[in-house]
Amino acid sequence: MTVTRPARLTGAALCAALALIAAVWILQDLAEIGSPADLARYWTGDHHVLIQGRPPPP
Repeated sequence: MTVTRPARLTGAALCAALALIAAVWILQDLAEIGSPADLARYWTGDHHVLIQGRPPPP
């Protein structure tokens, strides 16, 4: 069974909207945290990045 053109366009529009939402969230998080390295640490569960800047060295 093939998918009709309107269905493909609708699917593409929904995928683009979801990608845009994810990009906006990432940019907002990056603006809040500051650097991509600190953002990666925050996303992995080190929430001390927001409190003290950078975590102490191990």
